[in-house]
Amino acid sequence: MPIMPIGDKPIIGTIGNVRPPSGGKNNPFSKLIDSADSQQKKADVMLEKMVAGEPVEPHDVMLSLRKAEARFQLVMQVRNKVIDAYQTIMKEQI
Repeated sequence: MPIMPIGDKPIIGTIGNVRPPSGGKNNPFSKLIDSADSQQKKADVMLEKMVAGEPVEPHDVMLSLRKAEARFQLVMQVRNKVIDAYQTIMKEQI
């Protein structure tokens, strides 16, 4: 005989259903990742144009690539700080 839950509320000690908050695009981390992704896509387009022989200034391509790299490094540093904070919290005793 299966055990049925009493209600929708999770029992103490469990997380329950984990869902992302509504409006996930308003999350600052999502915005940061989206901006890094768009910067990388812009750099890729400029590089493809340069390789295809279209008239693109080489310094604009290099600048776009460096911006994309810097944005990616920022995302990685934020990720590392969040992981460090999580690990610190998990090490604390109750």
